[in-house]
Amino acid sequence: MWLDPKDYKDYDKLNPIIKLTKEIILDSNGYPIDIDAISDKLKGFVARYNEVDYEVNWNAITAYQRLDTFNFVAELIDPRFRDLYNEIKKIPSIAQVIINFVGGNTITPWHIDDDSVLEEWKKNNSGLYNENNSVIGCESITPTYQLMCGIWTTEFSGDDICLEFKDYGKKSWRANDIIAFDGTNEHMGWNKTSDVRVAMYFDVDRSAWKI
Repeated sequence: MWLDPKDYKDYDKLNPIIKLTKEIILDSNGYPIDIDAISDKLKGFVARYNEVDYEVNWNAITAYQRLDTFNFVAELIDPRFRDLYNEIKKIPSIAQVIINFVGGNTITPWHIDDDSVLEEWKKNNSGLYNENNSVIGCESITPTYQLMCGIWTTEFSGDDICLEFKDYGKKSWRANDIIAFDGTNEHMGWNKTSDVRVAMYFDVDRSAWKI
């Protein structure tokens, strides 16, 4: 189901996190950093997703995981990632934060975002894993809802950048849009533009939602 982002009790605390993320991810011209070059340099930190039978230009930086300590490798990208980690840590309801880069003309395959239903899904969808043997966004420990903030998109029309769910349809989004959803429903996305798009995904405890 689609959720109202403002039903998340700590919604008003997200602005400093999103602002700092943009300062880190966008260069002086307001364009995203070269994630492909970073991914090649820092293998094992920036997760790539390309184990399907068509090209998926998908990279992600894990900015925060509640049960883990700060990964110092992030400072090799930008020292401010430690500041971002500490800012996120102030909000106990956040389980995980991922900054996701999807290249132009890319489809992100069908997947789910919750470990509580992951094992059965794995049995039916073998092969769709990253190098850590986990499906996109499936590192959360407790049941969560997902909140996504658009960090950067090029100008486009229609639904060239979109998120679609099997059970409740699709929603196009742009930079600065914030959408929320239940990631246990199988979903996929696409970027039909010729440029990268950047989004920030928050896994948030379900108990923190006013629904």
